[in-house]
Amino acid sequence: MTHKTSPELIEKRLRRHIRVHKLLLDSKQKYNIFSDDSLEFHTAKKMLERIFKGRLKLTEVKKKSKGCIIPISLEEYISWKLSYYFDNKPFDEEHHIFLLQNILEEELLMLKKKYKLKGSLQKTKFKRERVFIEAIAKDYPEVKFGMLKSIEHVLKYP
Repeated sequence: MTHKTSPELIEKRLRRHIRVHKLLLDSKQKYNIFSDDSLEFHTAKKMLERIFKGRLKLTEVKKKSKGCIIPISLEEYISWKLSYYFDNKPFDEEHHIFLLQNILEEELLMLKKKYKLKGSLQKTKFKRERVFIEAIAKDYPEVKFGMLKSIEHVLKYP
């Protein structure tokens, strides 16, 4: 991370992501959150509690289903989406709510320390894509956010 990021700035960025993408708008509705006991899960749960101040009804589930909240870091999300390009496959139609996709793993570790959260980062399934991303990020640190915007644009206008 080239610039200093505070937990408040990360929370603000997550609030904006939820607002812009129209996620989790109905506090009367019950939402399922995928629980894998990872740092991403514990961070997502903590941030949702802070943002919605306990008004959001969350149910922890062990199996992903339609409309389920999937906590996933920025690096893992773009690696996953890049794998479709590298394997020359069309994007799957996902009907999940992806949370934390605009938060770096480095920032997740900082939040872990600040809020004394449990868990460790998810193990990646996309090693080839990670190597590609990190090689570019070495020279261009903000490229991960640029890739996220590009992926969102491709998904919006296929």
